[in-house]
Amino acid sequence: MEEPNKKEDRRLSAQRKNSMMKAVWIILAVAVVGGIVWWSSTAKEEKKIVENSLTTVVADDYVKGNSNAPVTLIEYLDFECEACGAYFPLVKQLEQAFPNDLRVVRRYYPLPGHKNSLPAALAVEASARQGKYDEMHDLLFTEQEKWGNKPAPTPAVFEAYAEKLGLDLTKFKQDVASQSVKDRVQRDVSSGTKLGNTGTPSFYLNGAKIQNPKSLEDFKILIKAEILKAPEPRRNKLKMLIDSVNAEEITSSSEAENLASTYVKEGLIPEKHYDDALHIAIATVSRCNFIVSWNFSHIVRAKVIMGVHHINHRKGFGLIEIVSPEHFVGKKE
Repeated sequence: MEEPNKKEDRRLSAQRKNSMMKAVWIILAVAVVGGIVWWSSTAKEEKKIVENSLTTVVADDYVKGNSNAPVTLIEYLDFECEACGAYFPLVKQLEQAFPNDLRVVRRYYPLPGHKNSLPAALAVEASARQGKYDEMHDLLFTEQEKWGNKPAPTPAVFEAYAEKLGLDLTKFKQDVASQSVKDRVQRDVSSGTKLGNTGTPSFYLNGAKIQNPKSLEDFKILIKAEILKAPEPRRNKLKMLIDSVNAEEITSSSEAENLASTYVKEGLIPEKHYDDALHIAIATVSRCNFIVSWNFSHIVRAKVIMGVHHINHRKGFGLIEIVSPEHFVGKKE
């Protein structure tokens, strides 16, 4: 007969083994769940990074509105799409309603079910090569009922529109047939496909895809919400800068912003130094003799833009006094 002590030892040993196995399984389960959560989180982060890169505005995107606006609306469109045609006047009204706070980016997304959608996109891109993107874009939507829903492509229609816009028709035809124009259209199609677009129009508001608003007012509500969400809304920044100059004659913030945008658009100030443009524009439109700045580059650019011969800066880089301002947009030195 087995001794009681040995029997108890085996029982305890078995219990320990069971406890260890349970602990191992628990650890494995936690590791698996943790791995799934980590993978899911990583996948979401990677997806967000990809989406951010695809909705980043690049140099040759077609932009309407203030290039430095706090809100960006990207529209993937098909020129033959009737829904895009219906949204065309709404987007126009948005541009007018938010001249300083909204920039609209138009991207090609011709759908294969429309016979003229790709030829239309190629025609618009070819027109852009002659500086007439907006004109052809608007004309095609305005005339959509005349050329849309055809059983076969009708390139002659777009050639007639090119002539109407005064384009060089020979160059237009060459560009339409060129690989460069096809690649530019395909670039937008590829980015839209990667974003998951399945139809048009597809709208992205500050990088996030939105359900197509049912009305102009619904659209405005979404845009106003984005303006308020901005870390430092442009209008607040302008007010702060205008208040800081304490000038005798203060003009509207929109005038200063428009002038700052002109500096950037004309290449006088790089877009990444938009703050410089704002400081100098405010000093210019306000006819003041000093500006408040926290960046030495403001001094250099003020000299370039305003034709200032000499600038003193006091209190570190706080107050910049323009000794002999000429208050006009000068040329680069």
